[in-house]
Amino acid sequence: MTVADFQLITLSSVALPIGAAALQWKHLEKAPRYLGLFLLFGLLIDVRHHVPALIEWRAFFLAGYVLCEMLFYVWFIQYAHSTRWDKLWLRAALIFLPLCWLLSYGGILFHSEEAPSNGIFDVAGSVVIITLASHSLLSLTKVSSYLFSIARFWFLTGILVYFMCSILIFSFVSADFRDDIWFLHGVFDAIKNVLFAMGFVVARPDTIQRSVQMR
Repeated sequence: MTVADFQLITLSSVALPIGAAALQWKHLEKAPRYLGLFLLFGLLIDVRHHVPALIEWRAFFLAGYVLCEMLFYVWFIQYAHSTRWDKLWLRAALIFLPLCWLLSYGGILFHSEEAPSNGIFDVAGSVVIITLASHSLLSLTKVSSYLFSIARFWFLTGILVYFMCSILIFSFVSADFRDDIWFLHGVFDAIKNVLFAMGFVVARPDTIQRSVQMR
């Protein structure tokens, strides 16, 4: 199997959650529906990498997508939260992350560089999302013993796998070594997609409502 074949397989894995979301669409509430649409958006961004006419815009697409990704998952994790503390977390993250993004990707906007100068945004964003997802997942474990039947459990687990293994780890390795182990990024991304697909499969109005009430 060539590298290109492996990348195609891992990229194709996103069809699992997108297909599951489409099949369950009428049962999904707002946030899971937006997750399905965001996965489709991410797939289009990945496909864009293979369009020759858009290669020169690659850095801009990357910079824009990583900001959208971080902000979306912060919102997705917090969408069912209603306490004052949780709302404060959300507002702080929505202000803090764009500032970190400017520090990391600001040079791209002004054509002074083609890649981010540091990983401040990737690390800071990953830590914020891992913290929020862990807190939310821990809350579920305290109030329910039927986690596998709750869509939110699968979504949060997928988010943790993705940001702990695929984003945070790769932010601390050198560029040369990152290229050597980049296939692991595809593996973790595929695992995330399988977990997301499970979340969409078990999603039902009653289980979604129960997970919201637990918040």
